Amino acid sequence: MSEPMRAMVRQAAAVAIEAERMQTAILLGEDVDTDELVRISNVLQRLMNGLKAKATIAKAGLRTSSSNSLRDKLLANKAAA
Repeated sequence: MSEPMRAMVRQAAAVAIEAERMQTAILLGEDVDTDELVRISNVLQRLMNGLKAKATIAKAGLRTSSSNSLRDKLLANKAAA
């Protein structure tokens, strides 16, 4: 796993922990900024989607530095399949 991907995993884990902490606070009847919880949940979803995309790329053996070339490679792989 590349260092940028490891960093993304660590970030996703930290955000997930914060989201869980806030959800626990809700269950305990504590006041929670629901807007903040929604923002954190959205960040977590984006991170997880990014990790899924990176894992798909790594599994396919693709490497790219730009999203346009990534799109082209994914389309080419799909057309070849």
